[in-house]
Amino acid sequence: MNKFGIEAMKLLLQEKLGKEIQIIFITGKKDVEWVRTFFKSVAIKSLILSYLPQMEYAYAASDLVVCRSGATTMAEVTSRGLPAILVPYPHATGGHQWKNAEVLQVIGAAYLILEEDLTPEKLKTTILDLITNKSFLKRMAEKSKALGKPQATRKVVKLILSLVNQ
Repeated sequence: MNKFGIEAMKLLLQEKLGKEIQIIFITGKKDVEWVRTFFKSVAIKSLILSYLPQMEYAYAASDLVVCRSGATTMAEVTSRGLPAILVPYPHATGGHQWKNAEVLQVIGAAYLILEEDLTPEKLKTTILDLITNKSFLKRMAEKSKALGKPQATRKVVKLILSLVNQ
């Protein structure tokens, strides 16, 4: 997915949007160096990391997320009320990432792009359509937030403590 992201960024640069966007790109260990090299060569503000254990910082700085659609990621994205472009991992057990992404797509909180359909042009076009239509992006964010359960951890802890104290 990193290669598609980089190619989409190259296409976005052709749209003269480099100075209007900033990227937090979390690559995984094997891709971090070449992704950093790319972003050093272009006019896009970027933070390139192999891993980020405190994703809440990245989410707090984001207007749009492009990511896979594992359950934890979906819980984080909706708890923050973020619109997303979701590319489910195609080899996930039982197709669960596709099912997770479909829920957000159906309510209008996300765009779902299957990996087999993912192209740099499609990713660029989807990003461009969203970042240039602020009111639509805001509606997606509202739908995402409506699905999110930001107090879920607190409620589970409270329930566990009440059971322990019985």
